[in-house]
Amino acid sequence: MSDADAIRASLPDFFRSLVQALPDLVWIKDPNGVYLACNTRFEALYGAPEAEIVGKTDDDFVPPERAAFFRLHDQAAIAADRTQVLIETLRFASDGHEEHLQTIKTPMRDAQGRLVGVLGIARDLTDQLNLQDELERSLSRLRQAERIAKQGSWELDHHHRTLTWSEQAHRIIGTDTGSTSPAYADFLERVHPDDRPRVQACFEASRRDGAPYRSQHRILRLDGDVRHVQEHGQHFDGDSGPAQSTVGIVQDVTERVLQDRALLERQALFSAVVEQSSDSFAVVDPGTGRFVEFNDSAPRNLGYTRAEFTALCMADIEADADAASQALRLAAMCGEQPVRFDTQHRHRDGGVREVQMSGRGIEVHGQRFIAAIWRDVTDSRLAEQAIHRLSYYDGLTGLPNRHLLSDRVAQLLKRVTAAEPAALLIVNLDRFHAINDALGRAVGDEVLREAARRLQTLPLHAASVMHLGADEFVLLLDDERGRDAAETGAQALRLAHATLRALQQPMHVNEHSMELRVSVGIALMPSGPHDHFSDVMRRADTALHRAKRASVQRVAFFDEGMGDAARQQFHVEQALREAIPAQQLRLFLQPQVDVRGRLVAAEALVRWQRPQHGLVAPGEFIPVAEDSGLIVDLDRWMLGQVADLTRRLREAGRPTRIAVNISPLHFHSPDFVSWLQACLLRQRALPEDLMLEVTETLVIENLTEVIDKMHSLGELGICFSMDDFGTGYSSLAHLKRLPIHELKIDRSFVQDAVGDADSVALISTILAVAHHMNLEVVAEGIETAQQVALFAGLAPQVRLQGYFFARPEPEAVWWQRWVT
Repeated sequence: MSDADAIRASLPDFFRSLVQALPDLVWIKDPNGVYLACNTRFEALYGAPEAEIVGKTDDDFVPPERAAFFRLHDQAAIAADRTQVLIETLRFASDGHEEHLQTIKTPMRDAQGRLVGVLGIARDLTDQLNLQDELERSLSRLRQAERIAKQGSWELDHHHRTLTWSEQAHRIIGTDTGSTSPAYADFLERVHPDDRPRVQACFEASRRDGAPYRSQHRILRLDGDVRHVQEHGQHFDGDSGPAQSTVGIVQDVTERVLQDRALLERQALFSAVVEQSSDSFAVVDPGTGRFVEFNDSAPRNLGYTRAEFTALCMADIEADADAASQALRLAAMCGEQPVRFDTQHRHRDGGVREVQMSGRGIEVHGQRFIAAIWRDVTDSRLAEQAIHRLSYYDGLTGLPNRHLLSDRVAQLLKRVTAAEPAALLIVNLDRFHAINDALGRAVGDEVLREAARRLQTLPLHAASVMHLGADEFVLLLDDERGRDAAETGAQALRLAHATLRALQQPMHVNEHSMELRVSVGIALMPSGPHDHFSDVMRRADTALHRAKRASVQRVAFFDEGMGDAARQQFHVEQALREAIPAQQLRLFLQPQVDVRGRLVAAEALVRWQRPQHGLVAPGEFIPVAEDSGLIVDLDRWMLGQVADLTRRLREAGRPTRIAVNISPLHFHSPDFVSWLQACLLRQRALPEDLMLEVTETLVIENLTEVIDKMHSLGELGICFSMDDFGTGYSSLAHLKRLPIHELKIDRSFVQDAVGDADSVALISTILAVAHHMNLEVVAEGIETAQQVALFAGLAPQVRLQGYFFARPEPEAVWWQRWVT
């Protein structure tokens, strides 16, 4: 059987029909670039049927440079061993038209993990890119309109009676833009004398009642010109009482007619964007659900004419919604906040379309309506399901594969406890390789399918069956409320014996009769608070190897007391206790530089020079130190070394701020503040040369204590950095309460930033937060020139840290390279 025939045979008929019906281009090549299969849409690209494309390469259809381009990206996907995405423009041989395509290339591997080819899926982005260009032009015109709106802002601090004006507010009022902290009295002096009492009375009444402040009056500018302005303000309460500040805007309305004209232009621009969008927009009557107004896409996407759609209501297009649920949905969408949900719409031809919909209430001339928008996501979801199936399910047995098992175990570990655990069983077909070698791959594949069918019919319904590949299956026994470890073990054992009975029954495949020899390894989870998927699999695999050595009972539990990891951790802990007094720790430093590569600061790191073992990386002993409490001693050693280093740097005329990561356990110790103050005095070091890096784990534990300690240390001059910012869930909620001076962008964002719009958007958001709060920013994990260029463009003031500039180096080497 050829590779093409094998690919087609491995795909169910319904899946192949689905691929043929997709509007996307779908194809499969072998590792040498030879086409194995393609769908109808792809045939149009090369203007040839699938039968003429299969067995050939791109060189048979496109110029050499184009074929080389395709081959380059195929090889890139294979080399990376993961999905690759690119945007390209291709001309279709069928009719000569061009399309902008988003191409996704994914390496394909068989059940044994061997590379069999590259799966390609390409989607037409032409309409989307055209719409995006139009939206960009529209946004550009909108931004220009806002710049010419001539609207300024102001903020009044009632406690200090100080008034802050924006540059535009200065221009409107006619004051010097260079003046600083104008008082409220300065504003009143600019108000026309005839309007001044009314303005004062209006403002005081608004502040007393807590209502928004609105006033239209005249301003006497310094040049003698009289302008009419309109002000709006909102009062905000503070910790010491109500209305502690007022924030507002001031607008020159002297040329109101010109502003009204600009407003009309903006409304027309918005209407044009709505009409040209491929998404469906509609204004809906919340009482009847009828469409009051809609764009052309709304009827077109469902196969109606505008005239037909005018006579319809929401209930007519909903595929499965009764009157009661429809009324509830309309009421929800009529509120002030947008409501988003997934639903199904009925096409005019009777088909059902998957739709993402959102709606919110609007008011027009005193009447309430719903502004609704929906997008047809049927095709994209079908493609997602196909990709998900390929990624998470075994093509031979149809069972979940290792990737899905990893996800399920990770979710399970979040909720199980040692008191009420779950269990994982690895099932191995001991004679499978002999069967495969003696009877051939086809018989072996059928044996695996039959084994999968038998495992799926086991009587214990709580078990999930998965295929790891080759001759191994996994049974995942979920947790059950009230089922303790003893009962979980007993149930896992019953499941193991049921597995042996099911799989060791004689099996008949293609006129061959055989009996399988089966072994089962069992591991309970969790074994500790930091258990991971790899830990569970390692324990189950250890148990499986013990079961294989058994002569009769081929089922074994993992014995926690015999775990090599536990013994290793014990030995590391004992050696680490001697490392500090034996002066085995080493101070390493990694520079933090500006975008030009000039030293600005550094981060201190610890390494362990262990006798007979060499230099030990932090990942091998820091977790042990944290579990054993030795992390406090390590922290104090580090702080002492860094304090001494900062003093010597100042004496050398090169004062440099050094960052040290502080363990939550050390920070929460009662004497942390006093000890650190004494350490700095002892080393004659300046507090401002020390930056303490804290994590969100520290912040969310006893927030009040953390804030108090940080303020105490801040009064000494010590600065704080929020490490791994953006990876937690409550950083923003606490950040405004903490005396933080710096944010460190986590390396996971930096590594994905080049070519990933979502990561760039997240980084831009973090930079905006830092800028707004006057915080410095350090980007970790800088490894390429492209990453340096990205940050140089986004925020030239950001500090960079990573292997591109320097790896962590011993203190003496770092001093020689960066100081002398």
